[in-house]
Amino acid sequence: MKGVTSAAHGEALPVLKKRFAMGILPAMAQAKGWIMDKPEGLTVTADGQLILVTDNDGVDDAPGETQLINLGPVSRLN
Repeated sequence: MKGVTSAAHGEALPVLKKRFAMGILPAMAQAKGWIMDKPEGLTVTADGQLILVTDNDGVDDAPGETQLINLGPVSRLN
């Protein structure tokens, strides 16, 4: 990441600024079923697609399924 300096174990860690990039709830609701409560990760594919992964850990009140949701091209976040 541009402008970020790593730190050794025990040293002060860099603090990064956050900014709102997009709301993910509409994409999660498109399946018209259970809206997962815990988005757990994001990745960018080789062709530039932003993928959200959910995991409900198989708890009693959830279906326990994992979903991969394509949020579209990562370029839309710039």
